[in-house]
Amino acid sequence: MAVGLARPVFRAASAHNSSMAAKEIQWDRNKLYDEIWEKPAIQVAKEYGISDVGLGKVCRQLNIPKPERGYWRRKELGLKVQRIPLPAMDTVPRAVSVIYEREPAAKMSASLEALAQLEATAERRIALPNELGENLHPLVKKTLSALQRGKANQEGYLQPRAACLDVTITTQQLERAAKVMEAVVRGLVERGHRISVNADSHNASVAFVNGERLVFGLKEKVARRDRELSPPSFASESRTHTATGLTSTHTHPRAT
Repeated sequence: MAVGLARPVFRAASAHNSSMAAKEIQWDRNKLYDEIWEKPAIQVAKEYGISDVGLGKVCRQLNIPKPERGYWRRKELGLKVQRIPLPAMDTVPRAVSVIYEREPAAKMSASLEALAQLEATAERRIALPNELGENLHPLVKKTLSALQRGKANQEGYLQPRAACLDVTITTQQLERAAKVMEAVVRGLVERGHRISVNADSHNASVAFVNGERLVFGLKEKVARRDRELSPPSFASESRTHTATGLTSTHTHPRAT
């Protein structure tokens, strides 16, 4: 299936079966708090093997404060920064994340490969909607609402406030991203495929095609520019993030 913006890129991933190793993270609130204030959240997330959006959800669940924008730039320049104390909690909730290890060399099944080739033809091409009407697919509608209510992280990406489709986007490209996902989701549904969201895997968008489980999503490329600020400007944002456009949807095949 292709959309007017760009055709989906299929990337191989290992089958989600008994041979696939699962890594469980049992979060330590005090340890994670120290890590969040020792290095940028995006670096901490990478070390744990999750997205910064997923890490943000864990921090909210454990009521862990995070540095404000501009914190790391001021610290880098040797300026005084303030660390927000870890709030006391009567009962600390148990937070666990499960990460599945993937084998990058795994291949798609023959049936899925044939379907991908068929969907790449001009006859199967689908177009983006001109406007976001009232009849959006429920999953797209829920995703749009969750992102509109979310706040941007240090990289400029909106952090959804509820479980939704896997969309990593800035405010500037939110409407276009919703159009792309509406086209993709409607295209899958019209072809008789089932779609769901796995909130336990940090908003993994899942489509079931020809008996296989496909994880798909949409991510915007953002270019970061560091700039020198005059002293009065340090209280404001010290980094700017420029939207450079949407990437095509990424799809990971997994066997059921």
